[in-house]
Amino acid sequence: MRVETNLPYANRIQLLLESYPGPLIQNGPLGQFDPTRDLEVYVDGDLQTVHSFTFDVENNRYLLYMETQFNLQGVIQVLHHMPNPPFMCLGSIGFGAVFGEYFGGADPLAVVTEGTGFGFLYGDYFGGLGGQNG
Repeated sequence: MRVETNLPYANRIQLLLESYPGPLIQNGPLGQFDPTRDLEVYVDGDLQTVHSFTFDVENNRYLLYMETQFNLQGVIQVLHHMPNPPFMCLGSIGFGAVFGEYFGGADPLAVVTEGTGFGFLYGDYFGGLGGQNG
């Protein structure tokens, strides 16, 4: 799982689920994963509004449409606070606490996780970020 901008569009971010078949769902009150509700997106430290989104079945990704254009070369952070129960993919793998920073270009998301410096962090947010890398 990773996040990239969707060049050349200056208002679009893609959440690529890769080996986690989507769309993501919760067996609880939230139901379907909704990036407008379930993600916080920051560009150069400023909170951005996710205006709308679509799930692209063919490419197994969420396309996030931001309310305004943003700096594609800026520092982009995507934050997900894991609910209880967590969101799950179709293969029943938990979608845990996700925190990442995107550093320009079309490079994959670079994330600080338990000293590894790369990958997404998954884990029980309520019990600490024990986590595993994706």
